[in-house]
Amino acid sequence: MPIANELSTVAVIGAGQMGTGIAEVVAKHGHEAFVYDLDKARIRASIETSAGYFRWQVETGKMPGETAEQAISRIKAAFSLSAAEGLGARRLCRTVNPLPSGRGL
Repeated sequence: MPIANELSTVAVIGAGQMGTGIAEVVAKHGHEAFVYDLDKARIRASIETSAGYFRWQVETGKMPGETAEQAISRIKAAFSLSAAEGLGARRLCRTVNPLPSGRGL
């Protein structure tokens, strides 16, 4: 069975360009995406960027408005990894390099 069929909630670690894109793909395909980053402002920016992307998809006729709003609602902030896990994230997608030794999340 493909892994996509097993997913329901994903934690995306890293809210940069790649993490934002991964969250969009996850949400577009009907799954919840919790976006986490050490920089809390980056989490908010990632979610706003994704919302703008989906609204642009509607404006250009590539996606129905209802589908876009559903996808937007599936992308959420996770201000800690334990919060994402507590909210049901069972798969992690890391988009950042490992932290230097001695520096934890």
